[in-house]
Amino acid sequence: MLFHQFHDVLPGSCVRPTREHALSDFQEVGAITGAAKRVAGWALAADLDTASLLPDTPAAAEERELLAAGHANTAFVAGAGIGAGLSGLSSPATGGRRFQPFVIYNPCAWARTERVTVSLWDTDLDAGRLVARDDEGRQVPVLVHGRGHEWGHERLTVSFEAREVPGLGYRTYLLCEGTADPVEGGVTYGPRERFDTPYLGFRLGRHTGGALLDLVDHRTGAQYGAPRDGQVERLFGFWESVVERPWMMNAWVLGEEDLAAARVVRSRGLAVHGGARNQATLAASGGSPAYRAECHAQVPGTHSSVRLTYTIANSEPRLDVVADLDWREIGDAERGIPGLVLSLPCDQLGALTTRYELPYGSLVRDLPDGSEVPSNRYAHVGGQGPRGYAGVTLLQDCRYGHALRGAELRLRMVRSSYEPDPTPEVARQQIRYSLYFWDREPSPAELTRLGQAWNHPLIALPANLQSGANPTLAAGLQVCTDNVVLTAAKKAEAGDGLVLRLNELNGTGGPATVELSPELAAGLTRAVRLDLLEREVEGAARLEGTRLTVDLPAHGLATVGLY
Repeated sequence: MLFHQFHDVLPGSCVRPTREHALSDFQEVGAITGAAKRVAGWALAADLDTASLLPDTPAAAEERELLAAGHANTAFVAGAGIGAGLSGLSSPATGGRRFQPFVIYNPCAWARTERVTVSLWDTDLDAGRLVARDDEGRQVPVLVHGRGHEWGHERLTVSFEAREVPGLGYRTYLLCEGTADPVEGGVTYGPRERFDTPYLGFRLGRHTGGALLDLVDHRTGAQYGAPRDGQVERLFGFWESVVERPWMMNAWVLGEEDLAAARVVRSRGLAVHGGARNQATLAASGGSPAYRAECHAQVPGTHSSVRLTYTIANSEPRLDVVADLDWREIGDAERGIPGLVLSLPCDQLGALTTRYELPYGSLVRDLPDGSEVPSNRYAHVGGQGPRGYAGVTLLQDCRYGHALRGAELRLRMVRSSYEPDPTPEVARQQIRYSLYFWDREPSPAELTRLGQAWNHPLIALPANLQSGANPTLAAGLQVCTDNVVLTAAKKAEAGDGLVLRLNELNGTGGPATVELSPELAAGLTRAVRLDLLEREVEGAARLEGTRLTVDLPAHGLATVGLY
């Protein structure tokens, strides 16, 4: 991977053979790391006491009898197949027919509550009564995405909210039939594709490529969007088809956009899943914990399309989107450079500021002229709303060209430059992005944690239904200081120690604390400050039992060896 961190490979301004070579190496790295994840997942789930999650029901009693006889459910795993992608885990895995355990692992160093998606294969469970049962007996509602048939097997895809999964640790859930716990403050879905959550109200544009219409933050009263093409509705989060005029060295230099050629991407309709379609999500308090909406949009005047899948949940002020892009456009010296841009107009906010992520930090830029700048995992725009501060953070996992044009935050999704590579972008691509809304100004550390979590989702690992020696809930490592994030945790290059790297992001500096699990801290008695080559240097670091304390400079790094 490091060989390809090169100034023409990174932005896509290389020749075709270079691109193909880089992609082949990346595929090999993905296969190796994916296999490592799978082996680690098996080891983690091998001796968990998943049978302790069984409810007090006749069906569970029968399962316990089968378990005692050695005939309990076991995971069916099909190897690195459907859904594995590059460095991912294969989705053809399940724990049996009636009770199916999944271990949810958190790769970040703080507790997280987020939705996870799992696949159940060849199951006779009633999809309308599915719940996710945790170690405390809570029965979390499940959102059914749909069924499908692949390679001779029936696939049921569902999602649920995994709650308070510990840092670098896991929580285990049992997918089974049951009655879901009541939903507090659910999402409501009404006429004209109107959605209301405890935080947001908006309509999804049936014919405007899934754009958010008349979006308002209930907490701040802030409205997002701006009228487009004479429409009354205020569009926010819409996709726009753009064309750059022909330009020399167009893989290296962005050209002037032909404003007359810009078009909002249009869609033929919208499909909404959730609520009454799943009996287990119905609650006396009304509303559903989540909805899922899909629209298929055609890029005007092209052979390209994009399928947008929205997740609208009740637990946070955010909207998560998966964009499956089928891009078939080729630029040339006559027609110019076609592309797509995600647009987030914030015209109703005053005194706008924008913050972009840098490696190990962030920067506020004053560039409202549309100049495109790189940002790692997020771009944040905020300002004054009707009732004080209001803002939105755009999180993404693979697109980095951001710009503020007036009061409109833009993210370039694709552009078909034509020299030196005539077809650098023609492919089916997937882009994940999220919109997180704020009623107060977030700190750089909060934004970095959001971006880190979006780029490192919770990992769902299938497990056997078994009696085991290990608990179904365990923490690994937690950074306890809000302005600090963990950027590395690894074995020492020399000896049997553990090396941690910490980053202070708010500019305040000071001591940071890290809590290790007893298992992780076993045998470690001292802490030593190191440089990036893991050579000992001066600096304060203390390990007392399972707690590490280390001083960090403002906006700085600290590398610590535990031995």
